[in-house]
Amino acid sequence: MSAFAELLRRHRAAAGLSQVELARLSGISDRALRDLEQGKRVPRAQSARLMATALKLTGDDLTAFLATARPSTLSAPSAPAGTDGLVGRNDELRSLLDLVLRRRHRLVSITGPAGAGKSRLAAELAALLGGRTDLLVCTLDLSAVSDVALVGDLVADALGCGPSRLAPPDRVAAHLRDRRVVLVVDRFEQLVDAAAELAALPRRCPGLTVVVTSQRPLRVRDEHVLALSGLPREAAAALFVRRAGLEFADDAVHAICQKVEHMPLAIELAAGWVRLMSPADLATRLTHRLRYLTDGPRDLPARHRSLRAAIEATLDMVTAEARTTFRFLGGFHGGVCLEDLETLLGQPLPELTELVDINLVRLTPDGDTSRYTLPDTVAELAAEQLDSPDARARIASHYLDRLRAGSTFGALDAANIRAAVRWAAAEDPARLDAAAAMALTRFYEATGRLGEGAELLSQVGTGGIPPLLIRSGQLAALRGDLDAASESAERALAVAADDDHSTRTAGLSLLGMVAVERGNPGAALAHLRQALAVARLSGDDATLGRVLNNLSSALAEIGRPQQAIRQLEAALAAKRRAGAGPFELGRTLFNLALLTLDLGALDTTVSRRPRPSACSPRAATPCWPLWPRPPPHWRCSTTTRRRPPPACTAPTACSRTPSGRTGVTASRPPSTCGRAWCGRRSATRRRGGNWRRPCGSR
Repeated sequence: MSAFAELLRRHRAAAGLSQVELARLSGISDRALRDLEQGKRVPRAQSARLMATALKLTGDDLTAFLATARPSTLSAPSAPAGTDGLVGRNDELRSLLDLVLRRRHRLVSITGPAGAGKSRLAAELAALLGGRTDLLVCTLDLSAVSDVALVGDLVADALGCGPSRLAPPDRVAAHLRDRRVVLVVDRFEQLVDAAAELAALPRRCPGLTVVVTSQRPLRVRDEHVLALSGLPREAAAALFVRRAGLEFADDAVHAICQKVEHMPLAIELAAGWVRLMSPADLATRLTHRLRYLTDGPRDLPARHRSLRAAIEATLDMVTAEARTTFRFLGGFHGGVCLEDLETLLGQPLPELTELVDINLVRLTPDGDTSRYTLPDTVAELAAEQLDSPDARARIASHYLDRLRAGSTFGALDAANIRAAVRWAAAEDPARLDAAAAMALTRFYEATGRLGEGAELLSQVGTGGIPPLLIRSGQLAALRGDLDAASESAERALAVAADDDHSTRTAGLSLLGMVAVERGNPGAALAHLRQALAVARLSGDDATLGRVLNNLSSALAEIGRPQQAIRQLEAALAAKRRAGAGPFELGRTLFNLALLTLDLGALDTTVSRRPRPSACSPRAATPCWPLWPRPPPHWRCSTTTRRRPPPACTAPTACSRTPSGRTGVTASRPPSTCGRAWCGRRSATRRRGGNWRRPCGSR
């Protein structure tokens, strides 16, 4: 039975009409209608339209009904006469020709996301093969077909098999035998459940090669997948220039192509706007891609006239559960790791598999874990469809809670954390307390994104959240922007309440450390002593310990190591009373060891050395700022910026020679120089190519 006969019988039964009634409404004889339903006759185009009108068919049902009424034959193959020029796919076309002509693989799937140019590549292949005399080419467009049961009959009709009572695979095998034929099937993604039936044909017909375009692989044996993605950079620019009618590609053209990820359909849609604006103006407006990537040629299918329609057509082919997962992914701004997604959604693997197969979601490596991202335009649509405030709240809370709990994140999660902070500032400012600010600071330190962190916390903290302003200033200080650090500290002090001892202590401490870096020890000591007084008012030993730690750094700066050591010992006692963890204790012990080492008290240094795990519970969080090279004023020297010391009599008195032990360098005792404190930054050490300084508590 032919595909048209099957459709005719189904639609007549659905309409509740008998053969006689349908024949009378269509204006054809009863016998003709009976022969058509039995597959004994091929309908004329006019008769098919009359029957479609009588059956009241519309939309895809009408398109499929009329398409099956026009079977192709081997003597008149349905290959296109040509294309309007294929740009940037020459390598893929050569690979396809090699696969087909040499019969390396006899079932080839051209896959890729919507708008990658799969149909155009297949049409170009059919056009090139259509001129050969040693094989015959047939094409089959399944874009209007959604019924899996029709695939076998449609394929048989496209290959020119006549009416028969045999099953479609038997009809094809009996008709083709060993004849050399290439069948190009377009838009198979919505019919993948019929992949097994299609894959069986090349096994039964030794001369048949099947080339299929589909947004997802068929996942059958013997399938060879040719995956398409964006065009190469120069090819993408050449396609834009051709479609826009320009003479050459400038920087704006390349920027446009990069924003649409070099996808052919998006490039062609963007080129259409050149009649209204310059490429430079278009490039600045492509932040919202879905708004502009529209208005394609009217003679193209709807899915090719706008990028939104192309993506939505893809979404229509996945399950409702997969669409829900897709919308949820729109709440992540930098992709999401599998562990985080499982925490929020349970077990989303079946839905993720479906979305990855159909090229809506990408799997990208992220260390030892799996990370799922959306292409930029797809992400824009997913975020637009995520209309659930509860979902956004769950995502933001998940990242903030993990940060507060001490979990580590990689740099790829920076966008998600940034979005979580902005959500909390707008919806739940109470979440951005001192603990959250500390966690955010450690994240930006560990990932090296100091500038980004300082700017974000400064912007969000402007809304009246002092802890964020303090942490913004500390990040700015770490990257050497002392003006921004001082400004953040002053803004925090201006908005902090009089009884907010924690914020006032941190702000004054930050001003003191900025003064240290600017070489103003008097101002530094004044700020830090004021911070010490506020810390004592608070009664918080943890805060007191951090201020004492910073005060010791200022004293060491001006050449008072013994006083600095006493402050560090007091800081250590305060932190222990507060039950501080190994990170805080390790910071103070580390500074204490450096000072005693430079004073030549090696026994004291060794006895105070913490266990290896005491420095930090997280290997990604160092106890000291790391620098690519030693700042000039941190190098070991017998001079200071304030006044020259007495001449050093020993030529090598201040040298630093590697001792061979991990993390420790040898040092000549200061007594050789005759000075108790050698240099402004003699506590500086070199380890693994980086320079470090005594740690200030933040």
